[in-house]
Amino acid sequence: MRKILFLIVAVTAVATACTKAKENSIEGTWLRAYPSVDENKRYHQEWKFKGGNLTIETTDTTRADKTAKTYQTASYRISFDGIYYKYSFSNLTCTDVNGNLNDSTGYSSDTKGTSPIYSDNKEGKIAQINSDVLRLAAKNSEFFEFKKQ
Repeated sequence: MRKILFLIVAVTAVATACTKAKENSIEGTWLRAYPSVDENKRYHQEWKFKGGNLTIETTDTTRADKTAKTYQTASYRISFDGIYYKYSFSNLTCTDVNGNLNDSTGYSSDTKGTSPIYSDNKEGKIAQINSDVLRLAAKNSEFFEFKKQ
């Protein structure tokens, strides 16, 4: 019985340590790489992970005013289910450059289409992470790909 209890405690400790290591490796600023060339030219989007908080800064480069940005903030959590590392986002807010609060999707008339996190993709798994590349696979089959800044 003691061996089984020890084994359970040891496995839990290892899983917790590995999850913390994944969480630490996601910390920092990541530049989103869009799947299409046109989107990469249009949007400049930085995802900043720090201490369980995420800030996404999006600039639509086709607008005359390049300072017109959209900011989305969220809390994030990394977990391990025994097979995959998973992410989840919660407490979503979206504001424009003036601090005007939009709905949590970011789809106001001024920022339509610039908000990356919405209800269908706020959970998923970490498909790949290393010092240069991050790939998130959302439950809705959407992929987010990033390059470390």
